[in-house]
Parts: sequence; structure tokens; C-alpha cells
Amino acid sequence: YVNGEGEFALRDLCLGKDNIDGLNMDKPARLPSLEDPVFPDFTDWKKYGMNVAVITASRGCVRRCTFCDVIKLWPTYRYRSAEHVFEEIMHQDYKADIRHFVFTDSLVNGNKEYKKMLRLLAEFNKNTDDKITWEGQNIIRKKNFMSLEDFDNLRDSGVTRLYIGIESGSESVRDHMLKKFSNEDMYYEIEQMMIRGIEFGCLIIVGYPTETREDFEETKRFVEWCSQWKDQIHMSFSMMQMIPGTPLWD
Repeated sequence: YVNGEGEFALRDLCLGKDNIDGLNMDKPARLPSLEDPVFPDFTDWKKYGMNVAVITASRGCVRRCTFCDVIKLWPTYRYRSAEHVFEEIMHQDYKADIRHFVFTDSLVNGNKEYKKMLRLLAEFNKNTDDKITWEGQNIIRKKNFMSLEDFDNLRDSGVTRLYIGIESGSESVRDHMLKKFSNEDMYYEIEQMMIRGIEFGCLIIVGYPTETREDFEETKRFVEWCSQWKDQIHMSFSMMQMIPGTPLWD
């Protein structure tokens, strides 16, 4: 098994090298930079009926949610430049004829390069008939993080769906989770996405340890509010699970 970042570890294993970082050891492998590995080769994707490529712009997370173990997997949040991510997308478009991308990031909008990446993709899409599309996971940010122009760029960048861990309609529950966004932030960002026809995968946790009946009722009211866009909003509910090693478990 490989613990940590496996790009170079897997390569070195295939090459028969010894003393490989992260291989069968507790100490995780760490890449010097996320921009070091070469771009993946998807040129044979048509053999397998695939028309989508995965892409990684960041590893780790800017949040420390109490129920999540991402911080154990990626202790430090790191990200690539918008230009480098855009270069990879253009590379796959040209080399493999792929134009739909799924981001593997815990949060695509976790860093300062996010809005620059949206601008690059929006500008490209405005000047071509073969538009780039993408989907990934985001978080609700503070209301002043995204301007109306930024939301327009988000739409024009080709996003087809954003998955966001709302987790609860109750601010008190989210405060305990350390989600760090208010109801005002939440309702504002969802409305801006809906106005622009962006699909939204809404993730909800039921049964968080501090959740009261009133908290649960507040989540129900939030879901009812979302139902006015039932063709754009896709609800995903899960029962609370305690994962060993998370702050909540500890």
C-alpha cells in the first residue's frame, strides 16, 4: 500500500526501485509540489467508452469539520496555480479530445486561484464552440467572497454541477461542525447559482450529535425552500457516522 501521495511512489514501484517514500510505511509520501507530476495520459479513453477526465487542483481542505478525516489524509492544504490547471485542461482538450472534467478536490473554491481559474475558463468558452465543462465540490463562502461578475464567470466557465456540504439548515449545528458560514451566506450563494441555471448537489447529514428537534425542523424548512428549484437541486441525505480519528470521534 502507499500512504500519502502516490504519483511518484507508484511510478518507482513499477520501475523496481527500493526505499520508496510512503510504500508500506506509516510516514506518508509528500510531493514537493502538486505541479511536479506530468499530466495524465487520457489519449486511449475512447477504448473504454469514457468522455471525462479527472483533475486535481488542490489537496487538503481549508476547513476542519469535526466529522471529517481529510485533515488526517492531507494535513497541509496545497493548491496549483490557475494557469497550471488551465494548461492541463487545454492539454487534455488538444491531446485526448476531452472537454468534461471532474475535480477530485475536497474544495475547488478553497484558494485564491479559484476566481482566476473561472476567468480563464470563461474567456476560453466565450471564444469557442467546443466548450469546456466541469463539476466538483465547493463550500459556501462568505457573502462578500464572490461578486456578481464572479458568479457570471462561474456559469460561463462551464460548470455543470457543484456538490456542497450544507450538512444542516441550522446555524448552531454548522457552528459546532466548524463549517463557518451563516444562513445569510448559504441562501445568497444558492440563489445566485439558481439564477444562473447551475445545478447543485446538496449534501445533508441527519443526526449530528448536537442536533435538536428544532435544528432538524430548521433543516426541513431549508429543504422546503430548496424545492422551488427541484429540477436544479439534487438532495443527498446521509445518517451521521462517527469516523475514527476525526475530531468528533476523539
